[in-house]
Amino acid sequence: MVFQSPEGGLQVLNRAGELVSAPSIPGTVLINIADLMQRWNSVVYVSAVHRVLLPPACDSSTRQSLAFFVQPDDEAIISCCYGSDKYPPVKSIDYLLSRFKDSYGKK
Repeated sequence: MVFQSPEGGLQVLNRAGELVSAPSIPGTVLINIADLMQRWNSVVYVSAVHRVLLPPACDSSTRQSLAFFVQPDDEAIISCCYGSDKYPPVKSIDYLLSRFKDSYGKK
């Protein structure tokens, strides 16, 4: 969940492959889902590649962020919603460990 300030800085990769600034709409919350949720909902909602830009060098304002990650129980079986078979069912912990392996390599 991202409660944006008017200063902005958050950019997301759109489906055309372009990084665009996420608009700051007063009173709203931007929800960023991760890869497992994208898999769970059969890509109805996508996990957005995103970045946060540094403020300009002459800008003395500060921005603060706090990341909070949620994962289903380790033994939960994640299978596609809506009757889709786009992805095979996977145990939550197995998926998480595979993502760590993809990101950080074998140990």
